[in-house]
Amino acid sequence: REISLSIKGNRWSNLKKEPFFKETFRYQNLLWMGLWKELGFIAKVAVEVMLSGKNTEDIQAETELFYFYYAVYPFFDSGKCSKATTFLFISKRRKEKMSNTNTEMKKEMGVFSAMTVVVGCVIGSGVFFKPTAMYTATAGAPGLAIVAWIVTSLMCLCAAMTFAEIAILMPETGGMPVYLKRVFGEKAGFLCGWMQTVIFYPGLVAALGVAVANQAKLFIGDGMVVPVAMACILIMVILNCMGSKVGAAAQNIFTVAKLVPLVLIMIFGFIRGNGNPIFDPMLGEGLSMGSVLGQLMIAVLFAFEGWTNVGAIAGEMKDPGRDLPKAVVGGVAMIMAVYVIVNLAYLWVLPADVMMNLESPASAVAMEIFGDMGGKFVSVGIMISAGGACNGFILSGSRTALYMAEQGDLPGSKTLAKISKNGVPANCIYLIGILGAIYALTG
Repeated sequence: REISLSIKGNRWSNLKKEPFFKETFRYQNLLWMGLWKELGFIAKVAVEVMLSGKNTEDIQAETELFYFYYAVYPFFDSGKCSKATTFLFISKRRKEKMSNTNTEMKKEMGVFSAMTVVVGCVIGSGVFFKPTAMYTATAGAPGLAIVAWIVTSLMCLCAAMTFAEIAILMPETGGMPVYLKRVFGEKAGFLCGWMQTVIFYPGLVAALGVAVANQAKLFIGDGMVVPVAMACILIMVILNCMGSKVGAAAQNIFTVAKLVPLVLIMIFGFIRGNGNPIFDPMLGEGLSMGSVLGQLMIAVLFAFEGWTNVGAIAGEMKDPGRDLPKAVVGGVAMIMAVYVIVNLAYLWVLPADVMMNLESPASAVAMEIFGDMGGKFVSVGIMISAGGACNGFILSGSRTALYMAEQGDLPGSKTLAKISKNGVPANCIYLIGILGAIYALTG
């Protein structure tokens, strides 16, 4: 009765389809039992909230008021609770919900943006330099190194499928600390969150900033590594503070741009290469296959580091339950294809015993294919690739820091948990950026 009086015109036909009103219909039998005055009172307040223009998610949150009111109703007759008390509770909850609405992060990221975070964080500088370490471990033999790329890539794909299952069950901002807390308890989540916030994300941000600076030496000379690294980190911090949409758009651009030199090497490497052996020999003389394979798999796992970071931004995805698994599995599958094919292309152009002695195998391969300009082209590609990965780690790392701050597990949690007017955790972005810049001072 009160609901009917509070709703105007034909809006009723639309409003009654909302999940909020479906919940109210469950209480119609209580109205018929003579409680309509009391339940009508709270229904009228809730309907006014509905007509104020709040979205469906906020209205669903308001349904808890019905459960509360029904729970305290028995106290009315005994004089222990009054309508005034209930109204104060409703007002308080409404204010809390409205204040939270103004500081919520915006859900603006789709499956493509999430996939670029996966690809962008993983493909940094490793794919351009890892062949040197790997072929050194095999004493210049290509076979076992390629086997390690294939086997470890398949392992990471299986891990991505497992991670996708977990992400469906827990589509929340925070990523790995959230999952470990739910599965293994508070201590595991706390330690993981602290490690990622203080060491993991800032350390990788610093390393990637320095990688950009090292490639910039070819154009600006030595002596500018630390300033360029700091400038790279500063630019990425500014981009992320402009909003998750801007940060995601920058990540999209970086990811597409970093794939261009790799795709060109994959195509023209097989066209213009010499056709060197791929699997022969399998391993250098006097080496233990098990020991060397372990070293190679660790190196490949390092090259795959970062694909779990997308879990940290689940709270900003439009539909994390649907899009996050696609982003994780699709992103890792794409990375697997790029890594295996580009390493085959490297070998097709230069033999393994030559690459083991090169500082930058990718640049040497590009120079063989495209001439002197090829080396500079790949150097620019490495800068873009490392810069994009740096952006991705700041984007995802700040969300892990936000989760820790919301749990009250960081010093100054109240300040760090604030959301800026652009809908991003700006203070957490500053935290990851400042720590990364401090670490980058080592060069």
